[in-house]
Amino acid sequence: MLAETFAVLAGHESSLFITSQDGLKLSESFSTLLHPGERSALISLASLASRYRDVRAFVRSPSHPQNEYICALASAIGTELKGYESLVIKTEESVLRKDDSLVGSGSFVPLSALLATFSLWEPPLAALSSLVAEIKAGPSDANARDWSAGRLIDLVHRRAMTGYSRVAEIFNRLLSALQRILLHYFNAYLLHGVALPPDSMPSCISSESKESIIYVGDAIATIQKEGWTKSLPRELLAEWTTGLNSASIFETQLFDKLVSDIRVGVSEWLWAHVLTKDDIVLAIDALADYFLLRNGEFAVAVIREIERLKADRLKSRNSIIRAQDLNHALLRASVGTSAETDPSLSKLSFTIPSGTTRPFLPHLTKSNTSMSRINALPDFSSFLLGTPTQLTYPLDFPLSLFLSPSALQTYARMHAYLASVRRAHILLLDLWSSLSLAQRKRRKWVRIGEGGAGVGEEQLRTRLLRRTWGTVREMVWFLEVLWGYIGGDVVDTCYRAFREQIGSPVGRIRTTSTSRSQAAGSPTVPSRPGTPAGATETAAVAGERQLDFTTLRQLHTAYLTNLTAASLMASGPLSTVVHEVLHTCERLGAQVARWGGDVLPDLLSAQMEGVGGMVERQQVVDEIYETFTENLRDFYSLLSTSPLVPTKNGDASTFLNASSVLNSTLSGMGGAGGAASMQARRQVEHLMLRLDFNMLLSDPVVETRGERAILAGLA
Repeated sequence: MLAETFAVLAGHESSLFITSQDGLKLSESFSTLLHPGERSALISLASLASRYRDVRAFVRSPSHPQNEYICALASAIGTELKGYESLVIKTEESVLRKDDSLVGSGSFVPLSALLATFSLWEPPLAALSSLVAEIKAGPSDANARDWSAGRLIDLVHRRAMTGYSRVAEIFNRLLSALQRILLHYFNAYLLHGVALPPDSMPSCISSESKESIIYVGDAIATIQKEGWTKSLPRELLAEWTTGLNSASIFETQLFDKLVSDIRVGVSEWLWAHVLTKDDIVLAIDALADYFLLRNGEFAVAVIREIERLKADRLKSRNSIIRAQDLNHALLRASVGTSAETDPSLSKLSFTIPSGTTRPFLPHLTKSNTSMSRINALPDFSSFLLGTPTQLTYPLDFPLSLFLSPSALQTYARMHAYLASVRRAHILLLDLWSSLSLAQRKRRKWVRIGEGGAGVGEEQLRTRLLRRTWGTVREMVWFLEVLWGYIGGDVVDTCYRAFREQIGSPVGRIRTTSTSRSQAAGSPTVPSRPGTPAGATETAAVAGERQLDFTTLRQLHTAYLTNLTAASLMASGPLSTVVHEVLHTCERLGAQVARWGGDVLPDLLSAQMEGVGGMVERQQVVDEIYETFTENLRDFYSLLSTSPLVPTKNGDASTFLNASSVLNSTLSGMGGAGGAASMQARRQVEHLMLRLDFNMLLSDPVVETRGERAILAGLA
């Protein structure tokens, strides 16, 4: 029996022990010959041996042989099992030598003595057996198919947190084996750009260190991929390699300091050799000039060139418009502007998702936007060409270290939004010129009045012309107010604030493209009016000292968020109303163009058509005006949270105290109590004041539609 017991302890099967649903038990023929205490001791020894066999089976054949972390863990467990195996051999040797500590009177071996000898291994084997069973069962996360490095290290580390010192020591040695592989990957990823396996970050690593590891690794990987000729100094690589090889991810403070030092060193090297501050300032200026329309003369020229291109293709037999046609329009638009000598212009290009398109005439019908989708962001990319069009900027290395594809998409959406507002404004100004030219021509024949066969027809013509003039004037006024708010209060303010944050403020005078790099790298930069002496230099020095790529990306993300939120583009209801206003303005321009550039028919045509044609035109203009007025009131009501009831004497303070801005407009401005949020609130309040300068929009008195215009004396 004693030899059979040692064979079982060594991991062999035995017919003396039967495995059932209730656990291990002795065979009935053998159990009756033993004392109850002996039966209990044998079952305990057999249970210990059973756990050893399970763990040994895992060591010899891991559940995930392709997972090197599982293999490393199995190898480390096998090393720990050697202590148990040597104990079995040593104990059997002591029995054969009749050691007095085990053999009583030199003739018998108490099972209690064997149980006491192997009791030290009962907690470790129980813990190892439980660990093996959990590994075989797989991760508890339903989305995980395999044990990643992070999950496996978290599992072993969690089990190492025990009060039993022997179990804790064993599991700490297992953690060391796993950590060696992980640090090897960290070394290759951080210093050489080798891809890091997914989910390799255990929870014991702080979030700051995780972000730093990903930042440094991605930067080095990008440099390796682009074949950058320069590389990190060998002295730094050797120092960081030594530090990583001797580090411990469980010593949080020391590991965080090591990763932080590596990040600072890599950031300084990238900032000095790969992507310099001058490159970033040039890219920011180019994106602001051409996507945010800060270069106003070029933006207007591009819009006019695209309108001219559409008109030419409508008259030509070749009516197809391709992306290269739009790119040629960009070059033609730059002639005579400050963009003509800007090297950044060559990087801009238009893309048409459909490939090619034909010029479309503007729609003459009212927009059918569904009110159920008013919270969805409308698409402004179709206003320029009649089909979705996007302005693109190449994301080349090393600019890709700073910009992301999502950021460029945001810039493209901002360009479509701003260009649509600017285009509608330009079309209305052209419409105003067309109406003025037509009236001057008409004055050659009618001298006074608008002509007509009789008094009734003359009054009808006068009323139609005045209503059209009033509609165009109100539309131009609204778009000028809106563009002044977006272009001046939002874009320019956010741009200047962002330039100050990166330590390169701009003055009131715009620098040309040829002098930007010099201004960006100059130690003395112009300060904004009202800035205390020395404040600009302090901000610049602070930016130089503290700015790294991650901070720069965070500042740029906040910059884009502020732009989209404060410009009202990020608000579904507000941007939908703006979309409707632009569509209404385009309808009016298309109708007048259909009528030959004048709302009034010439006198000969009017005599042939009769009064019916005049009435039809009057109905069209009245419907457009009513739609615009309704959109304007919706826009104003969305800017405020509740109807504003002014006092009888029109006290402006009542308006200011009652006004508040939609929370969605300020969601990206840095919090309700922040300076950015307060600045945005003041800007929107100023917009509301400019819209409601005569208290008409906030007047609760319901008036007869059409009797009172927003701009007095136009109806």
